[in-house]
Amino acid sequence: MSIRFEMIGKLDLAKDSDKRKGFEELRYKKGERDKNGQPRKNDFISRTLRLTMKSNKDFFNLRIKGNLFGDENTAVIKSMKKKPDGTYEGVEFKYKDREKYIGELAEFKKFVFVNGEERHEFATEYDYSMFVHDKLSSDEFKGKTFKIIGEIEYSNYTNPTTNETKTYTNYDINRIYVVKDDVDQFAVANIELFINEDAIDDSKVVEEGIFTVSGYVPQYDGKKKSDKGYFQMLEYPLNISKDKRELKFNKLKGLLDVNDCELAKMGFKVNLINRVEEVDFDISMVTDEEKELLELEIISLSELKDSYGSGKGGHISKMEIEGITKNYKLGCIPTTITLSELLSDGEEKQEKEPELNLEGSLTDDELDDMDIFA
Repeated sequence: MSIRFEMIGKLDLAKDSDKRKGFEELRYKKGERDKNGQPRKNDFISRTLRLTMKSNKDFFNLRIKGNLFGDENTAVIKSMKKKPDGTYEGVEFKYKDREKYIGELAEFKKFVFVNGEERHEFATEYDYSMFVHDKLSSDEFKGKTFKIIGEIEYSNYTNPTTNETKTYTNYDINRIYVVKDDVDQFAVANIELFINEDAIDDSKVVEEGIFTVSGYVPQYDGKKKSDKGYFQMLEYPLNISKDKRELKFNKLKGLLDVNDCELAKMGFKVNLINRVEEVDFDISMVTDEEKELLELEIISLSELKDSYGSGKGGHISKMEIEGITKNYKLGCIPTTITLSELLSDGEEKQEKEPELNLEGSLTDDELDDMDIFA
């Protein structure tokens, strides 16, 4: 199950850094040994385009990542097409024949770039990443406003040294539209959670007018052959006068009641927030040295205000609930799945060729940069 996100704002290429490049292509040959000393079963190519999105006050790191298992002549693409009866079926074709198949692929399996009447469609992220890189590198799109659509993907990484496991949140883009500069900017997503009877924390309802909902985002795991759960906490602002907070909270709490099952499913529309808190300037912010300079009239109060400005507060990164999605307006839906089943890795299966060896390609610090909700 995927989490769809949508953003409008200023899209740009991520700058190269000492840690990694904004656009990177890695190639591995069949027989070449990986970091674990095991020979690779096939040629493997990975392209990753890293992008940034500034939407109002929020800043996001995004990516377009595409892999080919094989080379450009041997790789096989697996996708879906729509049948005449309106249902869908799987389709496979050689990467080199992709142009012959692009027209019959299901719309949701295409990767799209639209600029007015100009529309470009791709069968793979591998090609899409290169095209978007070239487009955004040109002067034509400098400072433009874009609408982007994609999917949030969770992934775990276990440090082989510390044995510590971290969950990372990746924003994978599959649609880009050039829009007018005066459109409202936003960053939202639709998310479904498996919740249990302990999902709600109401300790801030009365004083702050918020409560939190914790649960597990289901995401299909190819090795497990079923959904795997990733922990996520959402903040729910009541947005109502103080005298009505408890009344509204109790009504929402009823909708979130899991009743007689271990896990129930609930859907929310959320605002994606990743910003530096803006706070008004206060004299208590300045250092003792600055106070002395102010008293001696070496600097002025207005100069201090300008130097501090806004955004001096802490970093805020969260998913904030805007409302319940339409399929759940009557409350959460009971399920038969258990928490242990949702969190398990499933039976051990023979692993396929890995998409990318994280241990050998990214450090812990670099992995932290992948996750805006870390």
